[in-house]
Amino acid sequence: MEAANSAVVSRDRFRGNKMSETPKECARGCGLVVSANQDKEHSCIAALRSTIRGLKEEMTAMMEEQQREMLAQLDVQRGDMIQREAALHGLIDALKADMGRLSDRLKTLLEVESGRQRELDRMTSEREELMTMLKSIQKELEDSGRCQTCSCGKGKVTNV
Repeated sequence: MEAANSAVVSRDRFRGNKMSETPKECARGCGLVVSANQDKEHSCIAALRSTIRGLKEEMTAMMEEQQREMLAQLDVQRGDMIQREAALHGLIDALKADMGRLSDRLKTLLEVESGRQRELDRMTSEREELMTMLKSIQKELEDSGRCQTCSCGKGKVTNV
């Protein structure tokens, strides 16, 4: 960039000089502004190479800065993801513990339900047995002609 800058003449340098040294655009087509004195020594290729080199350095510096910024953002995001992952693992562990407790509670409830079903089956069997006995007693009373209420022998027999 320095070679390009040395070829480009600043306006301040020409304030006191003659008209012949007024800066003008390079006649060979590079587009740089040079003085008439420097026009003879001016190399468009060297000036453009210098300009390109300077632009490459600027672009490289910008890209490196962007890369640093992106890496910093990635580090922040990575940290956030690690925190979220840890939180999710904590939730998973809590859910596993809850599932274990619920499973134990469900087993207990199933055992209680099984016991109640056995008790209901036993009571149903006893009821059927009692109904059979009651029907048998009613049949005996009917056959004997006695009163079912007081066994006096008077009155009508009613079935239950």
